[in-house]
Amino acid sequence: MKKFRLFTMTWLAMLLVSATTSVFSAKVGTFGGNGIPLPDNPPDSKAPVSSSVNWNEVKPAGDIDELWQTSGISADGQTILVGTYEGRLYLTTDGGMNWAETQPAGDTDILWNCVTVSGDGLTMLAGIEGGRLYLSADGGNNWSEKQPAGDNDQLWISLAVSFDGTTILISCDGNNSMYLSTDQGLSWKTTGYDTPDPVPYTWVSMSSNGNYMLATNQNEYIFISGNGGETWVSVDVALDWWEWVSASMSADGSTMIAATLNDNQSNGRVFISTDYGVNWTETQPYGDNDLDWLRVAISGDGSVMLAGMDDGALFISTDKGGNWSETKPDGHNYDEWRTISVASNGIDLLAGIYDGRLYKGIITAPPNVIFGQTPVFDQITFNSAHTKGEITSTNGADATNVGGIIYTYTNTDKSIGDTGVTQEDSTGTFGTGEFPVSFTGLSANTRYNARIYATNSAGTGYSARSDFWTLANVPETPTLNNVTATTLDITIDANGNPDSTLFAIQDSINSTYVQADGSLAATTVWKTATAWGTKTIAGLTTGTTYFFRVKAKNGVGTETTFSSAAMAVPVAKPIVSEFGNSFWSETQPAGDNPKNWMTVSISADGMTMLAADFMGRLYLSKDKGNTWLEKQPDGDSDLLWSSVSVSGDGSTLLAGIQQGRLYLSTDNGDTWTETQPAGNVNAKWISLATSTNGATILAGTDDSTLYLSVNQGGFWSEVQPGGDYDYQWRSVSVSGDGTRLLAAAKNKRLYFSTDHGINWNELRPAGDVDKKWQTVALSKDGNVLAAGVENGRLYLSTDGGVNWSEQQPAGNADKKWWKIAVSGDGSRILAAVLQGRLYETNDSGANWSEAQPAGNADKQWSCIAVSANSLISVTGIVFERLYVYDFKGVDSISTNSARGNGKIQSTEGADVSNRGFILYPFTGVDKNIGDTDVVNVDENGVFGNGVFTSALTGLSVNTHYNIRTHATNSIGIGYSDRKNFWTLANVPGQPTLDNVSATSIDVTLDTNSNPAYTEFAIRVTYDDGSKAIVSKYLKSGTGSLQDSIDWQTNSVWGTITAGGLETGKEYTFAVKARNGDFVETAFCTGESAITCSNPTNGGEIGTNQNICEGSTPGKLTNEAGASNYAGTLEYKWQYSTTSDTEGFADIDPTATDEEYSPGVLNDSTWFKRLARVDCKPDWTGAAESNVVKINLAPAPVAFAGSDASIVEGKTYTLTDASAENYISVTWMTTLGDGTFNCEILLNPTYTPGDNDKLTGSVEICLLASPVSPCATGVVDTMNLAIWRHPSVEITSPGQKDVLYSNPVTITGTADDADDNLNIIEVKLNSGNWQTTTGTTNWTIDLDLLPGKNTLEARAKDATNLYSDTVNVSVTLSIQVITIPQGWSYISSYLKPSDSNIVNMWADIVGANHLGILTGVQGIYAPPPLCINTLGNWDVLKGYKVKMSVQDELIVSGDSLVDKTVPFSAGVHLIPVLTNQTTPLDEVILSPATDVLYMLDIYSNLVYWPGGEINTLTELVPGKGYLANFKNPVTLTYPPLSNFSVDNATSLPPEPGPWACNRTSNVHLISVSFEAIKDLQNAGYIGAFDSQGYCVGYAALEKSGQNILLTVFGDEPLTTENDGLAEGELIHFRSFNINENTEKELTPTFNPSFTNADGLFYVNGLSGISGFKESSTVIDENDFAASVEVYPNPAKDVVSITLTGFNPETSGLSGLKKGLTATLLTAEGKVVKTFYITGKITSIDISSLNPGMYLLKITAEDKIFIKRLIVNNFKN
Repeated sequence: MKKFRLFTMTWLAMLLVSATTSVFSAKVGTFGGNGIPLPDNPPDSKAPVSSSVNWNEVKPAGDIDELWQTSGISADGQTILVGTYEGRLYLTTDGGMNWAETQPAGDTDILWNCVTVSGDGLTMLAGIEGGRLYLSADGGNNWSEKQPAGDNDQLWISLAVSFDGTTILISCDGNNSMYLSTDQGLSWKTTGYDTPDPVPYTWVSMSSNGNYMLATNQNEYIFISGNGGETWVSVDVALDWWEWVSASMSADGSTMIAATLNDNQSNGRVFISTDYGVNWTETQPYGDNDLDWLRVAISGDGSVMLAGMDDGALFISTDKGGNWSETKPDGHNYDEWRTISVASNGIDLLAGIYDGRLYKGIITAPPNVIFGQTPVFDQITFNSAHTKGEITSTNGADATNVGGIIYTYTNTDKSIGDTGVTQEDSTGTFGTGEFPVSFTGLSANTRYNARIYATNSAGTGYSARSDFWTLANVPETPTLNNVTATTLDITIDANGNPDSTLFAIQDSINSTYVQADGSLAATTVWKTATAWGTKTIAGLTTGTTYFFRVKAKNGVGTETTFSSAAMAVPVAKPIVSEFGNSFWSETQPAGDNPKNWMTVSISADGMTMLAADFMGRLYLSKDKGNTWLEKQPDGDSDLLWSSVSVSGDGSTLLAGIQQGRLYLSTDNGDTWTETQPAGNVNAKWISLATSTNGATILAGTDDSTLYLSVNQGGFWSEVQPGGDYDYQWRSVSVSGDGTRLLAAAKNKRLYFSTDHGINWNELRPAGDVDKKWQTVALSKDGNVLAAGVENGRLYLSTDGGVNWSEQQPAGNADKKWWKIAVSGDGSRILAAVLQGRLYETNDSGANWSEAQPAGNADKQWSCIAVSANSLISVTGIVFERLYVYDFKGVDSISTNSARGNGKIQSTEGADVSNRGFILYPFTGVDKNIGDTDVVNVDENGVFGNGVFTSALTGLSVNTHYNIRTHATNSIGIGYSDRKNFWTLANVPGQPTLDNVSATSIDVTLDTNSNPAYTEFAIRVTYDDGSKAIVSKYLKSGTGSLQDSIDWQTNSVWGTITAGGLETGKEYTFAVKARNGDFVETAFCTGESAITCSNPTNGGEIGTNQNICEGSTPGKLTNEAGASNYAGTLEYKWQYSTTSDTEGFADIDPTATDEEYSPGVLNDSTWFKRLARVDCKPDWTGAAESNVVKINLAPAPVAFAGSDASIVEGKTYTLTDASAENYISVTWMTTLGDGTFNCEILLNPTYTPGDNDKLTGSVEICLLASPVSPCATGVVDTMNLAIWRHPSVEITSPGQKDVLYSNPVTITGTADDADDNLNIIEVKLNSGNWQTTTGTTNWTIDLDLLPGKNTLEARAKDATNLYSDTVNVSVTLSIQVITIPQGWSYISSYLKPSDSNIVNMWADIVGANHLGILTGVQGIYAPPPLCINTLGNWDVLKGYKVKMSVQDELIVSGDSLVDKTVPFSAGVHLIPVLTNQTTPLDEVILSPATDVLYMLDIYSNLVYWPGGEINTLTELVPGKGYLANFKNPVTLTYPPLSNFSVDNATSLPPEPGPWACNRTSNVHLISVSFEAIKDLQNAGYIGAFDSQGYCVGYAALEKSGQNILLTVFGDEPLTTENDGLAEGELIHFRSFNINENTEKELTPTFNPSFTNADGLFYVNGLSGISGFKESSTVIDENDFAASVEVYPNPAKDVVSITLTGFNPETSGLSGLKKGLTATLLTAEGKVVKTFYITGKITSIDISSLNPGMYLLKITAEDKIFIKRLIVNNFKN
């Protein structure tokens, strides 16, 4: 029954891991050896990787041991379901961080035997041992019971579920079948291996898609299904008997693991299969041993396996069982691993101990990486490439470094650090996903291996190896050398490409490649750079631009782009021409009349034109149509002129008559001869053409024959292009050299000859059909042919008639093409449609536009012609007008500038580097750059074909210039034909009109810098009397006026008299000029004149006047008018201050009347009047009147003197008064009451009156009486100011006021009757004067001296007058006490107005300068001690004070009236109640009797009769003194003096060799002179405490007197140990100032003194009569350092700790009761005594009053004293 036991034991439950990261689907195809269906594409085996596992305990049930029986885990490891035996079911969805109990069967403990979780974490199953089966489809939120075996309890053994939860496989005890559901448990069926002897199934597992299933039973077999449980096959592992205890399979079903039990029926082994269960091999996690295997689990990819033992170890493999290692969660070695799970991701693990703990593991293997893109590499360049890596699994730990490695192709795997390996990496934190990798710094055209990698804490994972080629470098621009007309050499620049790189060379213009033989063809030829070498390319076309460029390709044939191209041109000089603005204009050969223009022709340069009026006359122009002459070859009669022709050079003229004769002229039409191609008969001469030189002539008739002459009409022959037929030869054309002939036969064909008409070829532009050919034209070279069809199309050939293209200037329609003309180079073409439009192209037909010479309308265009240079065109319209198109190579012409317009027709193969224009004065011959008089206007650069302009500046006016366009390339300079132009003439200046008479005017021209040959015309305009303006021209020679214009040079005109003019009429003369090209200027601004005459007599204007200066003269009247004049009179007045003949000037433009009224004059002045007639342009020749003088007599002048001032009570003498032009003077005042000593004197003395003084000033007047003819005197005044003294008053403080604080504000008032206060000054006592703030009301702050003070005040005004001085006497009741740093005694002689201690000391406490203040009545200690038992200041007491720094205490108040103070016998701190330093014996009547001692602690001065020391002889205000009276005494102080010395503090004792604290507790020692003598070499003696701190010292003086050694005791009110404790032994040392050494002293005390025991007592008195020196100093620091008292300050309890003191080793004896401790008051009174018996002793101090105490600890002769502050204030 052992088999049955296997099913009933609780550890039999098995976890089947069936989750995966991706659903595996493989087509089932072939069958394995056992009939197991296998997929067509089984997965590849994975290479082994290293790994490690991090385990952490998880606590679903809390921190307790549990019977962990079963578990299931999702593919991502986040959802985990675990069950305990006899317990609960727990669920986590965050990888074990948080757990919750889930209750499929209610809130009760259950025997959970098996659970499973789908890969997606949503479907869960849980089975109970001897119970029910539960399923959740929503991640454990809701459960439902499932009954595969009916409504019965079952022992559910094993569960398996697909990734999506739809397929479920279950095994249970007692059933020979398994249960299968394919609809997530909605329906079930049984499945299993068909066997006659079935055995119950135990463990089940399935692939993620549910296709592959695994099952074991209690026998040795394993069962496999490859079709979702439809059929099963058995696999015998070839052993006799096995008890399979656990099994699991990978997500795709390819890898399986199974384990057997180790007992007497079975050997404990582990087996794996990697071929879907077909074959199995044993794996040995723990060697070749039979072991108690309990559970196994496997990851989704089959690489990670986990195997656990019963009472043994846990093992892991990360390479599909190839290698195993022990893993120890929480250090466990031997446990019952009842449940284990591996997530499909191969990272998350779970392991549980039966009756133990549960552990979650994370595998940290190196990441799985692959190349992350297809194609693997992109962005490949010659030195870089890009790819992507992808981490498909981090294997438990994020990667910290990712990247790629690259190395030259070896076709082997390499790793980081291997030879030749380059690493490209990135650092950071990387999970699954893609990352970019860029490889840089690569070599061009090189093959590389590359691998992707990622590194985590477990190591580095690599992808599979891949490879690629880098691109080749784009070659550099090739080098071209040795360029000839047809060849060049080319050399490749490989640009760093390796030698194996192949290159191809292309001519980019024609897209042809260089062949191996150097020719060019379409085939691409690839060769290495070495193979190419320097290659000569042949067969090039001269003047053609070639661009050669190179490309390369790499090892896999990837081509680079082409290099930059190198250019070469078999070159010639550039071809240039003028190119400028062009326009159409009407020309009028026959005047302004319409004509029937039938035919026209033009020379090559456009200068010569021949035009014929059908049924009219023949006209010739030699200046581009500007002027015309009628020509009469056949007499003075109208004829039917049907055709004309002009040779290119303009020398030969031809004209034919419809049904008439043919005429020829070779002398510009002056004479004509009849030529007879057809003999002496009439013919219809419809078409004529000549060569450039006129030698070749082609003539066609409209009814029969075509005739040719090659000797300028001397001999003619008939030509028959189309055979011996009569044709209508509508149009013919001849090339410039006469070799090429073109003829059009209407309704027939086109014919073309290239050999002077010897042979003809038929041309077929429109195909092999007859056409109504109406018009043809040839370019100069005969390569451009144009032909038009009447009611048809227009055709053009640019290759000598080989190829034709249809032109559509007017759109795709038939038109009546009537005439066509072509320029010499074929670029400009004119085409005319009869009863239509005119069209033009300037680029050989590439672009057409409509020309509108006659506007936007259809016209009967009957004739057209274009000059060979393309600059001039002419066209005519039937019965209308003739138009000329003029191309202006030079335009924008002005008097001194123009614009040159040039065109580079062709660079001829080499870019132009310089272009421009040369110009020179007209010579009619060609000149070049550098020739005499040639000016070059050019620019440098790189220029191709096209137009350009340049400004031509600095030209001369009306000058004839030649101009040529030029351009320079590498071959040389190309020039255009010579052109010429005239600059404009300047507009003349205004003419000068002179000698205007009643009937004539002289006219002189202003040529305005025009040259002498410039012609001028003079226009005269005037009003004919009817307000109509008449224009005439002046006739040279006679000066008469005429209608026609007369052009003459200035030398001819000279000064011409215009005569025969009407008197009194205005004539305007204007001039214009014209240049040599007859371009006229505008008229200048006209100059006008009126024919008239001035008077000869200017008339009379009165007689001379004599007036007083400042008076107004009388009017100048018209006593007699001007006479003898023609015209209207005009007047103007002039004046002179020089004489009656010189210095005259116009008065102003308004003085134009007959009479004039002068204004007030400054000087004697002469006046005259001028008269003229208004027609005169100026006052030249005007008549003058007589001259009148107005004479001025001087007026009186008075000056009373400058304003002045005097002081009240003084007189004033007017010393600077003056007068002129007077007969007498008189002084007076304005409202003054003073007196003059003599008012008729020029400089009298004035005495102010009372009213003057009261008002403060008086106005004094001086009157000067006039001399005739002046009648009015003059008065001048001055102001005399009378200054008064200011006054001042002190308003506060009042007389004898008592003041209590500084500073004192002094206020007052001041006044000045003159309102002239300046400053107020105040003086304190005998000090300096100080300026106040304010004047009328003033104030000043002063610090008074304590006692009586005198204040004085005075005022000063702006004139430095002072007021009387006023004063007050005041008393300052204040005392300033200077308190030094450290301890001192103080007192005050004033009773404070505010005696509160806190208020008095607020400033010092605020500055943190006060340490502590004590008096008889208490203590004042500011924070942090916060003690105040003093309350108020007692003026009758002295005080002890400790300061951190020196400061001043200011006391204000009243002095005591009674200055006698009684004191009892004993110790007192006495005050000083006077403000003057006072001898001691004046205060104490019997000091020697009553005073034991009196001490100044700060200065260390003492009055001590018993010690025979008397260094204190006087008492200083502000100080206090420590006094010990033998008897009751009364101190009597003198009264306060007026001026105090104010606390004259004595200096402290001179510093000694030791740092010594001074305190307020002292012990006085009188060191006798005998004792001093014992210390022969010592300079100082010092007192020390037991710790070696100095507590007092004194300088030794060999004066024969005793010296005072003041020893300072510990101050109980301070926290530090700053002196001796009460009763502490005083130690002495001497200091040798020469040797800088110390010695211990043993003193001999004088027993007659109060304290002779050598101990310290507050207020103790001792005497030393001798010393004994030694060389030792006792050091008791070890004892003091071993005692600690805390806390301090303390409130209730204080503790004493011995921190290092050992009585047994301290040398102390007799300490049976330990150490003795005494607590004393600050005054030395014993409070309590106790013993210290342990290391820590506590003392209750809660009953003590607040304050300072002394803690004294003694051990034999060693003493330790510590201050203790008790701070237990009661609320």
